[in-house]
Amino acid sequence: MYQKIGTYPGDLASLVEAMHRLHPKPTLPLGYLTTDAEATLQIYRPLLQDFFPGEWIKCFLSIVWPNGGTIMAHADMDVADHDRRHLVLKTNSDSWSMHDGGVQQLDAGGVYTMDATKIHAAMNWGTDVRVHFVVDRRKNAQ
Repeated sequence: MYQKIGTYPGDLASLVEAMHRLHPKPTLPLGYLTTDAEATLQIYRPLLQDFFPGEWIKCFLSIVWPNGGTIMAHADMDVADHDRRHLVLKTNSDSWSMHDGGVQQLDAGGVYTMDATKIHAAMNWGTDVRVHFVVDRRKNAQ
């Protein structure tokens, strides 16, 4: 399961607005996108480096488009030494995250940790986009 470890105290709308500088378009037929890590780093690190201190290994937006967008179940085996955090920028009541056999809804503004080496997926049956900012840091980061 995703573990909620905090809530972002800032303005989520400005973080969502910054997403448009990346010009995201859905990947068909599944309807999801992970943004380019380097471009995302250039935009979001100045905005979030104080909130996510430590050494950033990579970051990206995980975007699942509405009306059936899906991130297929997978595990990321190259991140065992990473501390992965999700900041939920935008969600809806019909957007679900699955992790290690559990299914849950994550709150907008919530900060979650998860073990990306375990099977995880996302589904969005709602009518609005679901967006997570994801950052991998060195495990010893605060």
